[in-house]
Amino acid sequence: MEAKYAVRAATPADVDGIVDVVLVAMAHDPQWDWRFVHKREFPEDHYKFTRLLYEEFISPANDDWHVMLAEAKSPDDSSKIVGFAVWDVSFANKAKMGPSYEPQNPTATVARAGGSKRRDVAPQRQAAFRAGGGEKKKRFFDEYGDRQLHLKILGVHPDHWRRGIGSELVRWGMNRAFEEGIPVTLVAGSQGLHLYSRLGFKKLGEYVTQVPGEEESVKSYGMVYRSQASEEVQV
Repeated sequence: MEAKYAVRAATPADVDGIVDVVLVAMAHDPQWDWRFVHKREFPEDHYKFTRLLYEEFISPANDDWHVMLAEAKSPDDSSKIVGFAVWDVSFANKAKMGPSYEPQNPTATVARAGGSKRRDVAPQRQAAFRAGGGEKKKRFFDEYGDRQLHLKILGVHPDHWRRGIGSELVRWGMNRAFEEGIPVTLVAGSQGLHLYSRLGFKKLGEYVTQVPGEEESVKSYGMVYRSQASEEVQV
């Protein structure tokens, strides 16, 4: 009998199960392999700082972030985490606090905890990736200002691909955005492009991240989903 799947909000107790999925699922993402070229040479750093980042994402103190997870429910009622989605929900605090509000930054927290010197990453590629992140926000998403729900990361364990899990995790954000009357934004790699397009996301453009002098690069696509409610609010 096949497992059934359930989607729920993550809690701090889920961090190890989520990280187990992250390390397997993200290894199939070209940009992950491109950045973390020394992950097999320094597995302890790869695990330590990945776990620390997800601790920050899940922490109740960081309410600019919301993590949803998918569990496989077996007939014996046991469950196992098989997918996750990390959402930037800072639009809510920005609306309450005003333009002076500084969003929480889990990545900066990890860097201060030693992540800036992690040995599993290619430093120049990591810098190019982060610079590209700033560029993409300005180029693709600035028009939405603070009124957007952003999907930061989505991952599903390869053993559970093509079972609708990724779609269900993304639909959580689509439903939340409909209730708030705002769009959903994200940056997709080549693997996720088909999924998001099928769910109704529109491609805003693309960009290439590359270190000068290198031939290897990764391509990313800015995408947006505008529900009818968000369209009405913007009119």
